[in-house]
Amino acid sequence: MITWDSDDVTMKKITSQWLFIINTLFMLPAAMAQGGYYAIPEIAISKVDDDNLFLTPGEEKQDIVTRITPAIEFGFDSELLSWNGSYTVDAERYNRYSALDNNSMRESAGLSFEFIPNRLTQFSVDANYTETQTPGELNLVTGLERGRFKATRSFVNPILIYQLGAASFASFDYSLRADKLAGGVSGDRHQTVVGYTRTFNEMNEFSAGYTFRRYTIENGEDDETSHLPWLGIVHKLSPRTSIDARGGPRQIEGEIEPYLRLSLLHEYVNGEIDVNYIRDEITLIGESGRRETETVGLSLFHQIGNNFQLEISPRYGTVTRRGTDAEIYRFTIDTRYRINTNFELSASWNYSSQDEFFNSTIEQSVKRNVFLFGINYATSFPRSRRVNR
Repeated sequence: MITWDSDDVTMKKITSQWLFIINTLFMLPAAMAQGGYYAIPEIAISKVDDDNLFLTPGEEKQDIVTRITPAIEFGFDSELLSWNGSYTVDAERYNRYSALDNNSMRESAGLSFEFIPNRLTQFSVDANYTETQTPGELNLVTGLERGRFKATRSFVNPILIYQLGAASFASFDYSLRADKLAGGVSGDRHQTVVGYTRTFNEMNEFSAGYTFRRYTIENGEDDETSHLPWLGIVHKLSPRTSIDARGGPRQIEGEIEPYLRLSLLHEYVNGEIDVNYIRDEITLIGESGRRETETVGLSLFHQIGNNFQLEISPRYGTVTRRGTDAEIYRFTIDTRYRINTNFELSASWNYSSQDEFFNSTIEQSVKRNVFLFGINYATSFPRSRRVNR
């Protein structure tokens, strides 16, 4: 009878792991040979009319901005390994306030990677870096504006998915988001999500998991953590209509707050309508700690013919923390018309109104309208690859 001591068992595990790695490396050249590289350069030229350039509550300043946006997307696709990179930069020229002219008003670079070593395992990483002079763009959930200051955001998000059976899988998701604002607070958000998902039939999908969040700031004060066990379900009301619900209790420093995400999606021949509600916690660029938020919105996407697309999105939200509150109303219309394979026209209107309160007394109100009209050009290499926007 053969027995293994602890050192032998450890050596056996290490040997098995190395054999798996070596086998995967031998598979890579053959798998990559079946894929291909691509590059999609793009440039957009836009005219922007902004009626509250400095995001002030009174004496709004208006200007016409010429914006030039070169961009490139590049990468490699194969069944085993895929990666994608992108870079975009906005150069802006102002008619009245030429002191704001900037060849890099906002920059964004991204890199994503996906590795599928076998039919059970999928590993991916998304990373991006954004630098902007209008930090309100980084408050993605609420859209709360924060004037004109230099702000940066770094984000990395590795995800591991393992197939447990024909109808179920487990997932591990970690993300780090680091925000910095000139003259403000720098803070990080660490989030770890462990989940389980099972599909029962074509109409029902169940999920359960646990989310841990930690919020840290540069001086180490007011660090916070939250714990969230959650349950979720996706149910098809009809072949074209579904409801996606997820919720649970959030425990933050001894207090309990609700977590709820609801989405009602209806698809039709030429588009889709999504009504959604969120009750959760967020961070705001340049401010320490977390905020409670509640938002409700609607998104309409409609395509007319083969070349015209219309998107409409009204949204209302609130942000609350320690006696300070904010209400944000946003309404966006975005249209695109494809002239041919390479050229596209775009036009949009973005209206925002935000009221900030302190101890239930209004402190300031900021309103803004931004109109944009532009033309985009994109091509691809190799030419056979479809241009994505």
